[in-house]
Amino acid sequence: MFEALLPFEIEVFHWVASWANPFWDRFFVIITTLGDHGILWIALGLLLLINKRTRKAGLVVLLAMGLMALINNITLKSLFARPRPFLLELDWWVESFIYPELIKRPGGLAFPSGHSAGAFAGAAAWLLGSRQWAKRAQYYTIIAIILAGGIAFSRLYVGVHYLSDIIAGPLVGVGCAFLAYFAIRKLEPQLDRLSYFRWHGNKNDKE
Repeated sequence: MFEALLPFEIEVFHWVASWANPFWDRFFVIITTLGDHGILWIALGLLLLINKRTRKAGLVVLLAMGLMALINNITLKSLFARPRPFLLELDWWVESFIYPELIKRPGGLAFPSGHSAGAFAGAAAWLLGSRQWAKRAQYYTIIAIILAGGIAFSRLYVGVHYLSDIIAGPLVGVGCAFLAYFAIRKLEPQLDRLSYFRWHGNKNDKE
């Protein structure tokens, strides 16, 4: 089903290669490493659990990352079973595609991009989970969204994903964030009975 996209995909790779340089090589290797295994977003979720006012956001972020791993990395990747660009065995593709060798060749499948899905799941979950407790937190979402976009593009730059992979990834990631947000909202009455997750407070609670 992806073969019709390949002529366009290779043109995108050639376009990226045309303006690549040592500065961008180093920059995007750093950015892509930030998205490895979703550690950055998982750490954010755990950090948010510390403070009562941010616990809901932390739960949303962690649940979104869990859903992303299940839906994107386990289910969809196995369903589509798309080989990574450097593993595609078509004669014309092998002749046209040059792997930049900026990072170690990862294993696994290509579609959708796990880094892209994880980055946007984390950023969108942070946005949805934090919007009820602090308007100021919304300014940080700009940074999170820019970082998520950088991580997604970095996967194309380092040659481990096709453009269609990094377009599909954010769609899955944002979808997982919404699922997590509405799940936490549904569970909110039950969680609010637990002292640790009582984020609403009361009249005497200055937090």
